[in-house]
Amino acid sequence: LSIDSTRFLSTASPGQLLQLRAILTRAFNTSMEVRVAVHAEDFTTGRRTLLAVGFFVFVSLAEGGGKRPVPRAIALTPSEMDNATLAAERRALRLRQQEELRR
Repeated sequence: LSIDSTRFLSTASPGQLLQLRAILTRAFNTSMEVRVAVHAEDFTTGRRTLLAVGFFVFVSLAEGGGKRPVPRAIALTPSEMDNATLAAERRALRLRQQEELRR
């Protein structure tokens, strides 16, 4: 698991309901990126507030410990296609940053 980025936008208060919504943004060869949004809901007012958004990268591991391919995910809607394109851009940036750290 790798956390690509997380933005904290607000805080939750005691008694609020927290809801996490995860969406697969793109499946690569042996990894997948997932966007997680965290909302808080105030029961007294019904108001929902976005608390945080993060991008997480999961790598598929075989029983022996090596990487293994993940199933393909096909983007069908314009929103899914946009998510997949942006995920590829974030991945390219991550790979460039990893390469720079190795130098």
